[in-house]
Amino acid sequence: MTSFIKKYRWDISFWTAQLLAWGGLVFIAYAFTPDMDGYKGSSVFYYGLISTFIIGILSTGLLRSFLKRVLNFDAFDSRQLIKVFFAITVAELIYFGLSYGFGHLVGKHS
Repeated sequence: MTSFIKKYRWDISFWTAQLLAWGGLVFIAYAFTPDMDGYKGSSVFYYGLISTFIIGILSTGLLRSFLKRVLNFDAFDSRQLIKVFFAITVAELIYFGLSYGFGHLVGKHS
């Protein structure tokens, strides 16, 4: 067990941070959303919270996977920095597109 943790400590740290960060964001959204007209108790609200969590984990996980494959920290120069900015932009577009699409589907069918 100890060798597993040593071998995958950065992966475990990343996914723990992901779960805590996106879970915290969802908790804050839940805690500070006013319960007007029963919206907080509706299924649309809960679908939104769950989709925010899942889409956030997915988009940042894809970002990490891409950056691990593409970046070379031994020769970090301006081209590497451009790759980072490009990857962040793509991850943002994935997050926005999936969130908007899911919101559209839920809004259309509720």
